Order: sequence, then C-alpha cells, then structure tokens
Amino acid sequence: YTLCTVNIYRKAQRPGSIMIRSGLSRGVSLVPAFSSARSPALVLGAASISSRAHIARRRREAQGYAPSVDAADQDFITFPNEYLGNQYDVNWTLNAYKVIPRKYAFRNLSVKGLVQHADGKTSPKKGLIMSTDAQNEKFVVHYAESAPGQAQSSPSTPPNPAASPSPSSSSSSSSSSHHIITTEQYRGLLKEVKTHLSDVDAVFMHDGAIGSHRAAEAKVRAITDSPATALYMRHMFPKVALGDINDFKHDLTAYIAPSLKLASPEAHGLKSGAFSLVDSSRGIVVVAGTSNPAAITQALVAAATPRFFKDKAGLFLHADAVGGFGSGKPLLVFSPPEEPFLSTQAAEVTGASHVAWTKDGIYRVFDGVSRSSAAPHDVAKQLGDLVEMMDAAGKTARVTTPLSGVAAHGSEHPQAIVFLTSDESVPMGVTRLNPDQVHLPFLARYSGPSTLHVNDLVPKFKELVAASGSQVYIINTRNLKGDVSPILKSIRDQTVKSEPLAAKLEKSLGDLGRKAFPALA
Repeated sequence: YTLCTVNIYRKAQRPGSIMIRSGLSRGVSLVPAFSSARSPALVLGAASISSRAHIARRRREAQGYAPSVDAADQDFITFPNEYLGNQYDVNWTLNAYKVIPRKYAFRNLSVKGLVQHADGKTSPKKGLIMSTDAQNEKFVVHYAESAPGQAQSSPSTPPNPAASPSPSSSSSSSSSSHHIITTEQYRGLLKEVKTHLSDVDAVFMHDGAIGSHRAAEAKVRAITDSPATALYMRHMFPKVALGDINDFKHDLTAYIAPSLKLASPEAHGLKSGAFSLVDSSRGIVVVAGTSNPAAITQALVAAATPRFFKDKAGLFLHADAVGGFGSGKPLLVFSPPEEPFLSTQAAEVTGASHVAWTKDGIYRVFDGVSRSSAAPHDVAKQLGDLVEMMDAAGKTARVTTPLSGVAAHGSEHPQAIVFLTSDESVPMGVTRLNPDQVHLPFLARYSGPSTLHVNDLVPKFKELVAASGSQVYIINTRNLKGDVSPILKSIRDQTVKSEPLAAKLEKSLGDLGRKAFPALA
C-alpha cells in the first residue's frame, strides 16, 4: 500500500479541491472534491470501459499483452476514481472474503463485457470460442470432514460414502470420484485458492442462485479468476434481485480458480490438481484446476442438497425435464453420464442437467443448458454463447447458452420417469416398473450429489413417485441411434408399448444398487 497525504486547499485554482500526493511522488494533482456533478474521471471511465476493453482485447490477439503502468508506480493518483472494474464497494466486499483484488474486480459483469475480457476468439455471431485442456476434464470431489451430511457419521468418514457413484457411472470424458480430506488440509487449500485469486489481474464476482423458484432456491455468491467461467455462470444461474452488494444474503459461497496449478497436490491430501471441495456445513464450495462446468454444478448441488432436504423435504436430481413448465406434465429423464440425453438435441428440454422435486412439484435448478455438439462451427447463435472446443481437431465442442422459450420456473409433478440405458443386460424396447421397483434403476445409475445418506435418499424418492402417481420406465437405446423422442412422445400420449420388469433384470439392478450403496438398509 502507498502512503499518501491528503490536504484541503481553500485557495487552490478550484476551491474545494483535494490534493493527493504519494509519499514517493514529486508533484501534486488537483481534482474536484465537493462538486455536485460526477467527477470527469468517473464519467470518462463509465463511458469508455467497453471500448477500452475492446482495444485491450485486440492488442492481446494481435501481439500479446501491451505493457501497462502499475497504479502503485504512478506519480499522481486521483481520488475518488471509481469506474467499472474499480468500484470501492466491490473491492471492500472481496476483501471481507480475504480476496484482495490486484487490479480489477467486477460484479455481475454484462455478457458483452465478459466476452471482451476473455482470451478466446469470437464467432461471427459474437459467441465466445475457447479451447479446453483435455487433461482438465477429470476432477475429484473432496469433502471437508465437518460436512453436515455427517450428522449421523464419524468425522473420519466421508459425508456419505454409501452414495458415491459406482465406477460404472463415471463418464469417460468427465469422470469424478469422491475423497475425504482433513479440516487442516481443507483450510490450507482454501487459503491457497484465495491467495491465487488475489494475484490475478481481474476477479469476477457473480451473485445468482441455483433453483429457479423460491420453493427450491439457494442463493450463491461465486468468485472466479476466469471471465469464461463467469459467462458460464451468467448463462446457467437463475437471476436474483441484486440491490446493494452488502445486502445480498446468500446460502453458498463459491471460489472458482480454473487457472490454479498446485505444485504438489499430494501435499494437500489431493489425488489430482483438478479438484472440488465441498463444505456443506459452512456453505463453501471450491473448484480449482479445471474448466469443466460439471465440476461447478456438481459441487454446488452437493453443497445445497442437505439443506434442501432438511428445509424443503425435497431432492435435487441429476435429470432432464422434457415438456411441462406451462404445457402439461413433464417427463423426468435420467441418462448415464457417458451418454447424456441432451446430446440428442431432439426433444423439448425445459430443465437441463438437474431438477428439484418436492411435494408441490418440480423446478428447474439451472436456467441454461450445456450440451455437446459434433458440429461446433455453427452452434453459437447469439451474443455470449460459450463454445468450448473439446479436441485439437475442433470436431467436438461443449456449448453453453441460456435456456430459451421456457417462461415458467416450476411445473406439476412428472407424468412419467424414464431411465435411459444401453446396457446389454436390459431387454430391448421399453420396460415398465411397479411401485416397489422404482428405486432399482435410480440406485443402479445414481450420479447425483453424495451429501445425502442413502437411507434418506431412497424413501424420499419412492415417496415422491408414489405421491405423484408417475409411471416409471427403462428404455434401452442401443438400436435407437440416439433419438428417443418418438418413444418419449408415446409415453406422454400414453400409447407406449411396454413389458413388465423381468425377475432376472430386477435381481441385476438390485445387485448394482447394493454395490453402489453398500450401506443400503
């Protein structure tokens, strides 16, 4: 910090001016102090920030970063000197989280501003195109030993070891595992991430929520070093009333540092440099070393799940909603991570990736959609669409965009629940389950948060299915070439042809469930 002296000069050229002189400077600078109008510096900064960011971006793309003069090395400074990226309330708020902005700090920056600050290229329709390091696609979820899911467990065990996904549920492109770390390791990692966020040139704060309806809402304050990550959150997180920055009461705080590279992950109790930390008791989430958006959504949902179950008696489910939300009852579609349902892009998706289910109905968890595309060059349809190239050849991309055309935030109970699989042990066609069997495919293919004990998870799921009167089906997609829309339509029309669950398959699903959930009562 630079030591400054501040004096009021009544006989200066402009009465009521403030002179701020650095202890190392050789001169003075006079600025209006008590003017009723906005200072010239503030007006200039507000009017030209967009063009300045655009010029800086052009310079980076053309010849690398242009040299800039650090404010601490300048002879003269002007105070107050607020502008977009240097707002005192944002800086002080970040300081309260022990994140000290080095240069710029933004709160809920616009889509245009985020695109201008990101390092990727822009498409003809102003979408942001970036490359993704394939090594960062795998991440490990770690839990602090004091997580609230541990109310019935000892501190030395994971929040819910029984609910950890089985190896068969891991994705080849986005696999994850679960691990427990000590409180000291957790605190050390949190300090490491905050220090990293304090060393970068720009910090982006985003205030939003998960859960698009008050009946299923958890407010989130996220702090990241990546404009692309902030853009992803702007697309995905439901909007909330911002108001004064100090009045934003949030349930979760997320620290997200994709650019952090730990020198020795093992020294911190980690198995990988790409990791997520979940501390549900304090509502803290940390994601670092990976740009994979699944790491962000999975960690946030895991942190919010215990409170949602306790306060709302509901479940966050890793499923897509099809139809409904203002147009009848929806379908809930569960698909294996290695074959996400959204890759078909053929159905009317009204809730992507996650849904919240309570006794009153279902609600979207996120207001955006992130899907894979095999034709990435034309997928950016509007300003700010985030296109992440998944391979060096540029043949596959992950596209994140706001979910459009769906005004309602909640819907009725689902008409039917559908589990998609390509397992050879499952008969071809459509299999129908009775009320006593509905939990079998749910457990066998469960890939949701691991902060809720299985003995709470299963009864609540069966209770919600029974209360809704929803039919439950398993669809084998091996011969459908990825498009299940005709079968989903027949389920909605109640014209589907299905067979009851065979005893052999029932035993197989039960074995898978017990393997994935050893503590199943």
